[in-house]
Amino acid sequence: MLNKVCSDIKEARSWKFLRDGFMKIRVEVLLILLATVISQEIFKPKKSNENPFKTVLKIQNQKNQTSVKIMCLCLTFPSKENYVESVLKTWGPKCDKLMFVTLKLKMNVKLVPLVNITESRANLWRKVMQAFKYAYTHHRNEFDWFMKADDDTYFFMENLKTFLSKYDPNKPYFFGNQTLTSTHIVIHHFLLTFYINMQVCN
Repeated sequence: MLNKVCSDIKEARSWKFLRDGFMKIRVEVLLILLATVISQEIFKPKKSNENPFKTVLKIQNQKNQTSVKIMCLCLTFPSKENYVESVLKTWGPKCDKLMFVTLKLKMNVKLVPLVNITESRANLWRKVMQAFKYAYTHHRNEFDWFMKADDDTYFFMENLKTFLSKYDPNKPYFFGNQTLTSTHIVIHHFLLTFYINMQVCN
């Protein structure tokens, strides 16, 4: 009889422990939810009546952007034709000249001729080097700026042209900060200097 009483007491204590623990968890969850709601209210961005496209449209209407000529070199792969199609439907046609850097595409687009290279991610830098060499050999005197982009990159070309219109393409510049992105703007001065003297970048 005594054993049964002791067993019942232990069982009651265990249920009390579980109940108290569950209540504690519920309280903690409620506190977390409350803190989340409060922080969202405190740090909520202020509403603005400004049209986010206003600045873009204003820049697009500026006339000085038309004097800047940009050749775009877009890195891609034969399996990424849907990406190429997106480029052609958006910023691509706004380049003064657009060429894709890959061995072949079924689409009728201009390709940079690549020599002694296979399509792989390990050869991306070689593809870029050959694209710049092609741009230097055939188009160095036709454009102010040469832009390397990827097939998943997006540009407001009008904004870029307006921004670059303030700068001399024959002088070197560094804009912005260090970044992990793979998109680069290559200046005319660098392109000329690099291929005339390969030791510059060693």
